[in-house]
Amino acid sequence: MRRNEAKPIGCRKLPAHGGKIFYAGLISILASNNAMAELPQGGFIQTCERLNGITGTAPTTLSNAQSNFKAICSGPAGGVAGISDANDNTAVSALRHEEAAAGGTTTSQSSQKQVSNLRERMDEVREEDTTASSDLLENSRRSFFINGGFRNGEAKKTSDETGFGNGVTAGTPTDPERATIVQGERAFDIDGQEVTVGMDYRLEDEQTIVGASLGFDRREAKFTDQSALDDSGNIIEGGVESKGTYISGYVTRALSDTAYLDGVISVGNSDLTITRPVPKINTTGDGPAATYDTATGKPGSTQFSASLGGGKDILYDDVTITPYARVDYTRTSIDAYEESLPTASEGMALRVAKQEADSLLGTVGVKASKPMRTEAGTVFVPQASIEIGHEFSNDPRNIEATLVAADGLTGIDPSVVRTSDPDRNHAKLGFGVSAVFSKGRSGFVQFETIQGNDQYSDASVRVGYRVEF
Repeated sequence: MRRNEAKPIGCRKLPAHGGKIFYAGLISILASNNAMAELPQGGFIQTCERLNGITGTAPTTLSNAQSNFKAICSGPAGGVAGISDANDNTAVSALRHEEAAAGGTTTSQSSQKQVSNLRERMDEVREEDTTASSDLLENSRRSFFINGGFRNGEAKKTSDETGFGNGVTAGTPTDPERATIVQGERAFDIDGQEVTVGMDYRLEDEQTIVGASLGFDRREAKFTDQSALDDSGNIIEGGVESKGTYISGYVTRALSDTAYLDGVISVGNSDLTITRPVPKINTTGDGPAATYDTATGKPGSTQFSASLGGGKDILYDDVTITPYARVDYTRTSIDAYEESLPTASEGMALRVAKQEADSLLGTVGVKASKPMRTEAGTVFVPQASIEIGHEFSNDPRNIEATLVAADGLTGIDPSVVRTSDPDRNHAKLGFGVSAVFSKGRSGFVQFETIQGNDQYSDASVRVGYRVEF
């Protein structure tokens, strides 16, 4: 099947109750090809049955969303044509909500990048204290800094699909048509920018520097396995956009001439826009509805991050080798949200429950640096690092959703997307250079890339500038 080509879906005749014949194009394919293991449709079938009076009494007055969804599940043959996933050919995939999982990924990474910006700042401070550059400083206790970064990453599609249902928490459900859980996440490309401004102060003990910062960032993730066409022939790409603000505090302390300890605490909030293409509903005939609308959800989120690390400098002539280790904790909470859709597709709108995600990342690494002084007096410090990270938390979590059309109906099970088991290990390579100029000015440029993870890769560039006052 070609990308963006609508796939007609046949209809299936369900049991008659009181002379009623219930046609459900929505579930026509579920009984064939064992597709139900990939589709969390139990609550959708229940909603169809309630709206049509198959189970219980049908509502006497329907909302627009209910009328629209009723037309989907009891319309003419092919009434749900167009509901398909061009990549995996899974029927009714437009009603899955894997897109919601990407919101947790993007906001967690945003918070972690802010902490990473501050670690770069603390590394810069320690390098300024080397003998080769200390004479260029103004010996002021206060300084202002600004750091910024750009990044590009890729998350690969995961598909650990396992059907669950009827209260079963593992294995194959006894009634696969009523399964309610799918496991897997969509692939996406992500671009982002962040900027952090702050001030720090050297305490009178000369061994401790404390600081505070304000950070801003923007992330845009586009799903690479999901696109469709609108009425004008334009491509609709689902995705997640986030804009966040962060307040952070940090401290670095010299434990000796060669050992140090760092700590960072950061809190933030983000505004998200989560979009996915959904098919327009054909309620007038058997032909496919080949065009799509955009479902949009706009939740808020909060993030908390804490980082603790330390290292020790080992000198070999004029080269410094620094082994280090740290632990980073991040907690992300995304508010519940309701999708908005044009009237013609309102029956496809979902209400997604609140999400929470935790990450506990342990890291060990080593960095090599060598100061070099120019004839003009500027000191440059090229450096390279390699580190190995292991994720101890970030276990699969369930994300629940119900149809807006199910409002007011009782006995409707939520449909659940379960996030995938993470690839817990990765390697990070870093290359950069810092510079110390006269009059207490300094700066750095740093490139980093995350590799060795089957589900995610990332490359980023960060720059920073600092001045004493």
